[in-house]
Amino acid sequence: MSAAHDLTGEGRPPSPERVWELCEFYILGFDIARLLYGDDGRPLGERYAAARVREGVTYDMRRCPYPGSRSGYEMNVSALRSMQADWPEVLDGVAEIREAFHRRHGHEEPDWRWVWVFGRVLTTLPTLYARRSGEGSRTVVPRRVASLYKPSLGMAMTPEYVMLAGDEGKSVPSPEDFFRETEERGVFLTPDAACSGPVRHVREFLDVCLGPRRAPRSRWVAELVDLDDLISYSWANAELELAKYRFLLSLALNGEAEWGRFFDTPPPSSFDDRPLDELAARLDATVADLGFSDRIVDLGRRDATSPEDWCELFSDLLVPVLAVVRDGSPRPVLDVADVRLMVRHLDLSWRSSGVDTGIELARVPVTGL
Repeated sequence: MSAAHDLTGEGRPPSPERVWELCEFYILGFDIARLLYGDDGRPLGERYAAARVREGVTYDMRRCPYPGSRSGYEMNVSALRSMQADWPEVLDGVAEIREAFHRRHGHEEPDWRWVWVFGRVLTTLPTLYARRSGEGSRTVVPRRVASLYKPSLGMAMTPEYVMLAGDEGKSVPSPEDFFRETEERGVFLTPDAACSGPVRHVREFLDVCLGPRRAPRSRWVAELVDLDDLISYSWANAELELAKYRFLLSLALNGEAEWGRFFDTPPPSSFDDRPLDELAARLDATVADLGFSDRIVDLGRRDATSPEDWCELFSDLLVPVLAVVRDGSPRPVLDVADVRLMVRHLDLSWRSSGVDTGIELARVPVTGL
């Protein structure tokens, strides 16, 4: 994607309080979690957390011993010991969430699209916990929540890579299929390091996510959040996220005039070597197949739309998100300044490990949340 306008030159950006109040709009769900700490003091985002969250945190970087795409890369093993100690609870937590997900949506053998949704459920657990916690504790989550979040990122990322590449989203991946796609698409890698998860743990995690469903031996997740609320919150966030993607594609496809309202450079003609019209068609099909709002597709396919039209849609899509966070939350009223900040963060998050810059730009008041 292209460099977005500097918000400071485009009027007053939203206040830090408003950014936190509506953070699901401004910041991608799994990026919100990178603002948080485990109760052992380690940031959930580790080296990709916001700068203020990383301050004073040390990292133990070692050469990766695992075969495959990660071989020879540096990896951060700082949180590995605590995650291994929590591992039985991590697997029980995933099994517990999968059980709740199956009760709501069915899909004994989910295809790539539903695996993507399930990955979003796993990665939004810490965010919902933090958003519903009392004053003074909103940046800290139990260590086992952090331990579950870190391996869950791949469950959200790999299906998205598969769908963005234009592959068949309706095929059902086995644990082995998922592992192979993760290897071949480089999801184990970041720009400067590799995932530190042992191969055995990765495969165990995939078996619990995608193999035959198993009953959890403990049900600790339900002690922290209501599981039905977690499913509802994640579903609403997934719908909002696809609407954001479609908005950017609509801007790019509708020419320089619309794109230029938000970006300083010409619109791209492709994303990850895929023509934008093909990507838009696949995204529209995914929105329809999952049963998300047809307004996303309708707005996205128009030859010209105004940011105000999208503000109305985004405001409506935020209602079910905020209703889970806080009973009686009013419908937010978004304007173009809000959309500019969302676009800025999404652009940075897509182009690089730009989550740090995006979060810092959002000015979320990390300390004392």
